Amino acid sequence: MDIIHSIYLICETPHHLVFVSFVVQITEPTCNWLIQSIHLNKGRWIEMTRKLTVSIILTVIAALAVSITGFAVTPTPQGFDKYIVYMAAGRYNADVAPVEGDLSMWYHKDVMGRSDEEIAEVHAEADAYFEKQFGPNLPSAMPFAFDPREEYRAYVSSGEEVPSEGWVVRDGGFMVMLMEDTVLYGEYGGEQGKFVPAGSMLVYGDYNIDRTPSGKDPMIIHYHSAAPIMMHPYEPGFKIDCTIISEEFGIGRAQGFSSPLIVDGMTQVNIRTVLTFPAYGPSIQH
Repeated sequence: MDIIHSIYLICETPHHLVFVSFVVQITEPTCNWLIQSIHLNKGRWIEMTRKLTVSIILTVIAALAVSITGFAVTPTPQGFDKYIVYMAAGRYNADVAPVEGDLSMWYHKDVMGRSDEEIAEVHAEADAYFEKQFGPNLPSAMPFAFDPREEYRAYVSSGEEVPSEGWVVRDGGFMVMLMEDTVLYGEYGGEQGKFVPAGSMLVYGDYNIDRTPSGKDPMIIHYHSAAPIMMHPYEPGFKIDCTIISEEFGIGRAQGFSSPLIVDGMTQVNIRTVLTFPAYGPSIQH
């Protein structure tokens, strides 16, 4: 005769009691045998349950590791070799001088490790590039560097684990300030030339990304203006558009904007920049 039995089992683990129940339709002799078997093999059930519990705990810990450490690997978008995102959101009193003193010399000497002779060589390279790209008779380039208080940081670098606080981006080089309305020639303006308003800038420099928190050497990415940086006509800020060059990833593009604000009498930095290698990635035609 078949009978319905509900079988209950309590298995001990070092820190928990696991309650297991199930319902079966079996004959009475089979039921008696099953109960004896479970009783005799209780130790195996306990060990199996303990191992299962430990396995679940380890899986949960692994799943939460990224959340606990603040690290995550960002996949590289399909069709690209590298993808990086910078943001700057520091707030500081611009009337107070930076502790680094002369920022441009701090950048060239302390960050990039250049001698006076090497700085002069980079200066000459910048002037030569500006003439080739934008034409002759430009003002001589002058050194510059971002203020560390701007908190320019890389928060995404595809294929790498970037901490939630990001990697500090040290940014500097040489720049030309166009103090008057100007017509630019060279590869940018061609024979006819292109008009740019007063206040436009040309830049030639390097991103030095400090990956020390991740135990890696700095990532160096060279950049130079593909087009002049022109101020927005109606509000503070400008667009960024540069050709970038990496020994590892080749030639790419850096594009973004800077739109600073004044908050409580202090400068609120507001920069967003995206870097891609290659410049445009896949071309999808519909």
